[in-house]
Order: sequence, then C-alpha cells, then structure tokens
Amino acid sequence: PSALAAASIRSCRSAWPLGVACADPFVWLIRRVVISSGSMPQLLPLLDAAPGACQTTSMNSAPADPQTVADAAALLQRGDLCAFATETVYGLGADATNSGAVLKIYETKGRPRFNPLISHCADMEMAERFGNFSPLARRLADAFWPGPLTLVVPLKPDAGLSDLVTAGLDTVGLRVPAHPMARDLIA
Repeated sequence: PSALAAASIRSCRSAWPLGVACADPFVWLIRRVVISSGSMPQLLPLLDAAPGACQTTSMNSAPADPQTVADAAALLQRGDLCAFATETVYGLGADATNSGAVLKIYETKGRPRFNPLISHCADMEMAERFGNFSPLARRLADAFWPGPLTLVVPLKPDAGLSDLVTAGLDTVGLRVPAHPMARDLIA
C-alpha cells in the first residue's frame, strides 16, 4: 500500500460555481469529481445536489462497509480521486506515488501547485518509509497518532512520493488518521 495524498475539502467552498446553493461542500465536490473524472457514474443518482437539498452523512466513527472501502481503493489504484472522511474534515485523496493522480487534486480544487499536500499513512511504519523522524517527532507521533496531527519531517530521498505532494520541498507532511474509514482505505 502507498500513502494517500490529500487536501481538505472544506476549503473548496470558494470554488463553488455561482448558482449552486449546496449546503455541504462534500456533496458538491464529490459530484464534481464523479462528473469530471468519470469515476463511478453509478454514484451520481445518490448525490442529491439540487439547490438547498444536499444531504450527506456526518463523519462518524462507525466501521466502514468493506465494499465501500474496496470501491474507493479501486479508484485510487486506477489513478482517480477519492473523497474520504478523517476525524476532522473530508479529504480529497489520491495515490501519493502517482503524479498524474496527485495532479488531479490540484486541478479539481484549483489549488496552487506550490502548496504541498498532506500524506496520510496507515501507521508509523509506513510514515517512516517517507520521512526521517527526529526523536522529538517520534515522541509526538507516539503520543498523538493515530489522530489529527500532521508532522512535517525531512523527506527521505528514496521515499517514492510524487514531487507534487511536497511541492518540490525537501520536507513532507505526514499524518496517521484515526478515522476507521481512512485507516481501512490506506491499509
């Protein structure tokens, strides 16, 4: 498995087109991703994006449906985008080792390419494949992972992450989310 590069969906509110009165940016962006990438068109009827009628579920900690995780993983393996819940926000994710997939995050969000992404990892072992952890960074990870803490650490030269993830920097933002769906997806 590889890390999941992700950007928060809640920050895309400014990218909504005029005339879309959607109460939830998650539903609006998922609809945009499904339409623009052709990913899983069977999802479109499930996404009610009529003005004032957007519905979605909250970020609860219920176990993920294995089929949902498998479908999302298949999207990532094909180089497509996948929206997923973390314990703090919905994230728009892509395989962090696939530059074409990571580029889709920037294009979909209209995010400047000089703004690095966070790489979500399944556990500390995976995170150590991508970054060098100082004793302090390791203590912080041990204390707060899994959870809503992103550590920016020196990038390992042989990490294999797309340069787009780090925006060409020699550091990488790593996180091990606590949300069961995110962890199942990354594992």
